[in-house]
Amino acid sequence: MTGFKDNKIMVGAVMVDYCFQPNWNKFFISTGVEYLSENLAHEQATSTSNYNCMLWTAGAGFVWKFAKNFYLAPHVAFTVRVSGDSKVNVSSYSQSIHAFQPEGGFFLCRQVFRPDRF
Repeated sequence: MTGFKDNKIMVGAVMVDYCFQPNWNKFFISTGVEYLSENLAHEQATSTSNYNCMLWTAGAGFVWKFAKNFYLAPHVAFTVRVSGDSKVNVSSYSQSIHAFQPEGGFFLCRQVFRPDRF
């Protein structure tokens, strides 16, 4: 995205995780949807442009409990654009939006309720 700047993103997401062991231990899988509403500018233009898209996400990871009620969860996932804009134009400059995007990272989690109490 050479020349593009000031990408402001608002995200809404609904995700569902499933852990294969009780108490959020070991491996998990995840899926959900994300809605992105973004505003983008370009160094050579005075205007900005808005674009929106809906993404489907799926992934997996491993949950490691490292302290009482605290977990670290490395994960890998991918997102697929299922609807919305495939390109954004700012003045005479354009940028394609990826249809498929791999991702990875770490979640730092704190258990705030106990599922066995419901």
